[in-house]
Amino acid sequence: NDQLALSRIYEGSIEQKCISKKPNRFGYGHEHAVNNADVKCGGPSAYTRQRIKSIQIGFGIRGRRDALDLRSVALGSQFMTAAMNSDEDKNAIGDCACDEEKFGWASHVTTETSLDRALATEAFLACKAQLPKHSEVNLVMIFLSSAYGAQYKEMGHGHGCQTGVPEDEVPDAQPLEIEQKPALSLTLACLPGVNISTFHILPNDMPDLDSPPAMWEAVTGVPLPNADGAGPVPQFVLMSDPTFTALGDLLSGLDFAYPNSTKIGGLSSSIKWDDARALFYDQPADKGGPSYVQDRGVVGLVFSGGVVIEPMVAQGCRPLGETYTIASLQKHTMHHDIILELKSCNGTTLTPLKALAIELEERVPQNERESVQRNLMMGLAPDSFKKDLEACDFLCRPFVGVDPRAEALAVGEDLRIGQRVQFMVRDAAGAEQDLSSHCLSVKRRELGAGLEGNPIPPALGALMFSCNGRGEGLFGRPNVDSGMIHSYTNTPVSGFFCNGEIGQVEATTYLHGFTCVTGIIRPASSEALA
Repeated sequence: NDQLALSRIYEGSIEQKCISKKPNRFGYGHEHAVNNADVKCGGPSAYTRQRIKSIQIGFGIRGRRDALDLRSVALGSQFMTAAMNSDEDKNAIGDCACDEEKFGWASHVTTETSLDRALATEAFLACKAQLPKHSEVNLVMIFLSSAYGAQYKEMGHGHGCQTGVPEDEVPDAQPLEIEQKPALSLTLACLPGVNISTFHILPNDMPDLDSPPAMWEAVTGVPLPNADGAGPVPQFVLMSDPTFTALGDLLSGLDFAYPNSTKIGGLSSSIKWDDARALFYDQPADKGGPSYVQDRGVVGLVFSGGVVIEPMVAQGCRPLGETYTIASLQKHTMHHDIILELKSCNGTTLTPLKALAIELEERVPQNERESVQRNLMMGLAPDSFKKDLEACDFLCRPFVGVDPRAEALAVGEDLRIGQRVQFMVRDAAGAEQDLSSHCLSVKRRELGAGLEGNPIPPALGALMFSCNGRGEGLFGRPNVDSGMIHSYTNTPVSGFFCNGEIGQVEATTYLHGFTCVTGIIRPASSEALA
């Protein structure tokens, strides 16, 4: 519907008056439409003409009467967002909010078993071909499987790389997820004007939970946001060893010190628990650099200014039935409470088991009930004031126990009286439906902002941290998560399969399971840079 609406506005309303040459932020010269449009169809108001102008400039539309394919992947990584499929031109979409700096984001995955050959030849050349020529790479991210364990120490040393790229080399635009075999993912990014820093935290480095924000600034080295809200807001990418027991406290501390910052990431995983695991990070010389290899703790990557990370936390669940309110509960432990009574939308008070039985009987076919009962979750709404809840507004947590006599259910999370909850089903259909819903929400926000005259800067790339319980084992086919994200964002996607995923629901950062956490990297708006 979004695509149809935009197509109708474009096809029925705009007549192009002026075309001028303008280099985009990648340094590619392309024809840029300057809109002095005379709007037909009854002569709408100046405000309407301005909205149409915003659509046209925001999506880089030239004066052609064809519909935009909002999920085109043609050469998307070269132009930061999708390029129109046309023999007559390849106009870049989304250059309106960009300056002429050469931003770029490229990724490649390889199954080459030699670390040297994988990095220095195949992956590097494939990524370099996707970047604007003569651009300066200032961020390198490498995700590699435990099969390279014997070569981990080499990550602390530089690798010689050629800089020449064949003129006619075109990168593969399709995402690829590699499971159960050696693989390496390389990402190169050109982020001019962005302050990039790293940090490493061990349990003994952690401030106590009563510490002021300044203590978290000292541990991470990340400046605190200004009290008046001005200045850049740091964006965090966190990668943790699964044995780091203080992760929950770390996430709470970062939320306290950096409340408006995005935090995404994941826990490293391996096929066997005793397989080699490692965390890599690079620091400037004045902070003890150059490069380190760690096997414990958390490594953080921080962007300050110039870019923002838009998070998507798809927890793999689909709703079952109506939304209830907790009427009575028993506090048990810090992360384990028992729901005794629920109140339905019509005011009826029910035990949790009775409410669940009604939902199963009314909404689930008899032949599917056994499967659904094995995959039940409880969705918890952290926000008490939001009127209309969507699936993405719920934190999904497992049931950890049942009391048949009281018909009560125990949930693995801290609960409160009056909190809104909903039964959820976590399965392949729910996982795909949930991720698709998040992607559509992102696209609707982009289209809505364009219609209002405030186009959102187009995406550079995406980082994906997906549970190792998803993938082909869940969906029965490969590349579902990365393929869907790529098809909606039209950007390179990179990341790894995790042993736990880090992402926010509302304003709180949680550790999730069976979740696909994605961070869409965008240039910051002018307001964010102010």
